[in-house]
Amino acid sequence: MEEKTEKLQAAMQLLEDGIKSLTNSDRWISYLKFHSTFHQYSFNNRLMIWLQMPNASLIAGFGAWKKLGRYVKKGEKGLVIFAPNTRTKTVQEQQENGDTVEKKIPILTGYHLTTVFDVSQTDGKPLPVVDVLKKLEGETEIYEQLLASCPFPVEEKENCGGANGSISRVTGRIEILKSNSEMQKAKTLIHEWAHGLLHIGPDVEDVQRHVRELEAESTAFIVCQELGIDSSHYSFGYLAGWGNGEKAIEDIKNAGERILRASNEILCTIRHHQLNESRAETVQAAV
Repeated sequence: MEEKTEKLQAAMQLLEDGIKSLTNSDRWISYLKFHSTFHQYSFNNRLMIWLQMPNASLIAGFGAWKKLGRYVKKGEKGLVIFAPNTRTKTVQEQQENGDTVEKKIPILTGYHLTTVFDVSQTDGKPLPVVDVLKKLEGETEIYEQLLASCPFPVEEKENCGGANGSISRVTGRIEILKSNSEMQKAKTLIHEWAHGLLHIGPDVEDVQRHVRELEAESTAFIVCQELGIDSSHYSFGYLAGWGNGEKAIEDIKNAGERILRASNEILCTIRHHQLNESRAETVQAAV
């Protein structure tokens, strides 16, 4: 047991080192600067975008794309979202030294419809890229073992709303994107399995979404390491993105015990299933 704990902790250290290496790179800094130019849309607007284009990724208006050196391709239909109407109000603000200064603040007065476009609808200057969120490729028998041992119901779907998978916080049902490779589906299933253990149920600790994602993907990375699957190309970028760069390392350390506990429970469940299968095969052979 002590040896297993040491191996899991070594995988945790590998995860931290990988994130640190990525977030210190010039490519990552350039990538974040580029993505910071895009608006953080409200839930309602994200829902509207998804309903019109489920696979949308980077959204901006016609003029914003033009400033980035890209143009909307001829014939593309824009995505309709809500944009705020504002007016400027001048207020008096007292300073610490007692002086009063005028300050102009925006006041929301309503909303209007506007049109935006996804990056897939544009062409032009190449976008800055970094080798993150690169899906795993290849086939593996481990995926079938995971399906057989997972305590949550699993279903493969043609569309998971632009994601590789999801788990219902109400029913605990896991959905996996059918078109992905078995390697990617295996990693995704472990990720959602971790959500089920850590974030679903009346007695679980309620944590912010970015922490939930950090915990689930860290668990997936550690379990994959133990099973011989290298998910670093995907997991490092995923965690750095959700953790806002280097802060991911701090958040992962704070959740370390929960991550290791979930990793150990998943691995024990898989090993127990494998042992039962081996025993069943032995009995069948004897008969």
